Amino acid sequence: MNRFRAGMRFVGWWFIILGGSIIYQFTMLLLDPETTITHNGAPTSEYSVKLNAVVFISLFVVIGLFAACSPKRWLSKLFAILMGLKSAVGFKK
Repeated sequence: MNRFRAGMRFVGWWFIILGGSIIYQFTMLLLDPETTITHNGAPTSEYSVKLNAVVFISLFVVIGLFAACSPKRWLSKLFAILMGLKSAVGFKK
């Protein structure tokens, strides 16, 4: 269980670091009206498409914050739920 909690915190910090750097890059794209991003296979410079990209990537940072900064008992409950799901599906420990 300690290994699970440490792993969740490690993955959470990586989500925060990588997601934060991508949010920074997408925010720079959002603020520049001349830049284009590919949406549905076509380059576009629409503000709403760029904003959707920033919002989508920010979800990764939120998930990372939850994983890295959640209390010990929340991660313990999550571990118990995952072990219950694994045993219901047929995985053995």
